[in-house]
Amino acid sequence: MAAEKKKASPKKSIKSITDTDLYAINKNKKIREELNLSQPNIDVNTEISIGALGKIENPGALDKLSFGQLNILTKYYNSEAERKKMNNDKETDPGEGDKVSLHDYFVSEPLIAKQKVNKIIADSVKIEGPDEAISTLLASGFFDAEYVSVKAIHDECEKLFNRTFIIDSIRTRLSILAKDGILDRIKMGVPLTYHYKKVRK
Repeated sequence: MAAEKKKASPKKSIKSITDTDLYAINKNKKIREELNLSQPNIDVNTEISIGALGKIENPGALDKLSFGQLNILTKYYNSEAERKKMNNDKETDPGEGDKVSLHDYFVSEPLIAKQKVNKIIADSVKIEGPDEAISTLLASGFFDAEYVSVKAIHDECEKLFNRTFIIDSIRTRLSILAKDGILDRIKMGVPLTYHYKKVRK
């Protein structure tokens, strides 16, 4: 009797890293999103390698932030916060204080440095941002009457919440809602761009 072949175990999409590393990653993501800075902003405007931050914030990769990267990011966030204040941008606060410090990336209470935890990237900022804005528009009937362009949706989100949003984050959330069958989307206009409307059930 031939031996049964063992089924290949599915690959885990979430890796394990130390809890101190995870804290620093999630803290960095929170500061970055509060300043409305995308991963490409970091790629273009800092010395950090292109695509590095994407891997660091990817739960399926073991990449983590080094002290050198944290130092570069801290300087960049502070310069961006200062620039936004000078330009009277709506979003200027990078965190709880006036400036980002390296100390912000470390917990106040000691942790077991070698303790492994799942690399789960916090999305609380995301939920309070584009997700909440678009959910509010859905509840208000904004998508009920006709197909609406991404730009019009983006502008309405900023008007409603009196803050700036990265249009790519709005576009990503709309795409997810379309895949989930909550919104319908078609390409229309000149140039051709996606427009969204609520699916009637």
